[in-house]
Amino acid sequence: MAPSLRSVGAAALACVGSVSAKQWYLADTYDASNFFDKFTFFSDADPNSGHVVYQTQAKAEALGLAKCEDDQVYLGPDSTNVLDENTGRPSVRLHSASPYNHGLFIARFSHLPQAACGSWPAFWTVGNTWPDDGEIDIIEGWNLQTTNAPAFHVGDSSEFGTCKLDGSGQTATVETPNCDNTYSDDSQSLNQGCTGTDSAAPYGSSDGGVYALEWTDSYIKLFAWTWDNIPDNLDSSEPDTDSWGTPNMYLPNNNCDIDNHFIDQTLIINIAFCGNPVGNDDVWAAACSAKTGYDTCNAYVSAKPEDFANTYFRIKDIRYFK
Repeated sequence: MAPSLRSVGAAALACVGSVSAKQWYLADTYDASNFFDKFTFFSDADPNSGHVVYQTQAKAEALGLAKCEDDQVYLGPDSTNVLDENTGRPSVRLHSASPYNHGLFIARFSHLPQAACGSWPAFWTVGNTWPDDGEIDIIEGWNLQTTNAPAFHVGDSSEFGTCKLDGSGQTATVETPNCDNTYSDDSQSLNQGCTGTDSAAPYGSSDGGVYALEWTDSYIKLFAWTWDNIPDNLDSSEPDTDSWGTPNMYLPNNNCDIDNHFIDQTLIINIAFCGNPVGNDDVWAAACSAKTGYDTCNAYVSAKPEDFANTYFRIKDIRYFK
């Protein structure tokens, strides 16, 4: 039997030296021609107890929550129907049909979900066993957050090894440094992982923007650009990522055994509402109770569909490179 990525990664960690450039080659493109063949619709209960009802593909298409228009992919929640307070808002959550181990992903959006109380849009990856197989949050934010909050989540450091974000070689500000989801202290909550604040990313932009994940056995890098700042070679089928400059987030192997912490990642794009932590009483009270006039996140989300009319993704394409 071939050795697992975890066993190989553990042995290789001691040999890490300088990181050489990785040559990438376009392997697949997910766009309006094939997007719903490359992703499956998750329709189970929200894992974070969100006030959301994820739809099957058939129902999402019937409701207009998932569609292809003008050669682009639209994904959004219901923004029409007033609901009973106990009924979650219909929305979508799509999972890639195949898992990944390493790769370069470039996602081009012509519209990103605008910030709204109760909303929780995300573009991310996660392994089969959470958090032991890792999670990479490329786009994430909630309520009226105006900046992107990228993050890494991993399993218990006593079992999988230390994994920390020290802020070197990246532009985002480190908010919490320990990627271990089981770790907590006075400044970092349980399950928070290592997080950053990326004020330069086009989070919530109605003009969209570009996000990229570069994942090798030596590092994980996250990039984000507004359309007027994209690299010259972004359209290339063999992009040179060394020319892209400093990433927004940088997790090198000498701080985190990449192949021991990140395994078989599924690419996910979804729009959730409320749940933990977005709708928690303290979070809601601090961010949205006074602004909305509603005491709970659930009540507001059910009653105000029109406030989520701009909480949608419009995707030009997602390209995957090997």
